[in-house]
Amino acid sequence: MEQNLVAFKTFYDKINGQYKKFFKQLLEEMYEEQGLNPFVFNKDLENINLSKVKYILVGDNPGFNEQKVSRYLIGSAGEIARDFFENEGLVNDFNEEVIVLNKTFLFTKRTEDLDKIYYNSELEVEHRNCMQKMEEFMAQMVFDIHTVYPEIQPMIIGFAGCRSGNEWLRTTKDQKYLKQNTLPYFFSKLSKLYNSSSLTKPLILKHFSFNQFNIDYNEHKNDKQTTLETLSIISHINSKGLFEE
Repeated sequence: MEQNLVAFKTFYDKINGQYKKFFKQLLEEMYEEQGLNPFVFNKDLENINLSKVKYILVGDNPGFNEQKVSRYLIGSAGEIARDFFENEGLVNDFNEEVIVLNKTFLFTKRTEDLDKIYYNSELEVEHRNCMQKMEEFMAQMVFDIHTVYPEIQPMIIGFAGCRSGNEWLRTTKDQKYLKQNTLPYFFSKLSKLYNSSSLTKPLILKHFSFNQFNIDYNEHKNDKQTTLETLSIISHINSKGLFEE
């Protein structure tokens, strides 16, 4: 496994070993269902050769199907993503040329349920800190891979409630995690890293779920633009207030 991905697996194993029991019980009580896996490592990463990767595709967090099979971005959203990348000529082989990550590897059936966990009365400071550490680690991982392989283009899909108009990360002055700012630590860390770097900024795009991505893309595309040019135009609109210009 590639060095950056080994670091991810090591961090994942540490979190899983320390916090699995607590979050497993919490999720099973929340969903009234047994056998749920709270933390999900994408087993597809085990066979990735980063020298062949063209894109880092970052979703929100693992959903119900993902936690069952330990893979990211599967189901209808994954099918739309794969069809887009291959049909629009961005890649020849999605599995080989796209590395799929998430903003956190904590599973919930709905991304907004992360707020329900964060504000659960049983959650102690260390568990909130754990959630923050996961988000910040994943942002750092995207940046670190991009630093070693600057030709790779990161794409962040989904705003996780952290964007409204041109406003990003609507938190209090001390940057506390607030409702309707699901996954703010990921975006805060990503913003800090890239605003202090000369690397090409990640593309900020709508999620593939509910066909949001394709609808947005079709509204902006024209015959005079390449696929990447269209995505860059969309990202420029979406990322205002997140990255310095």
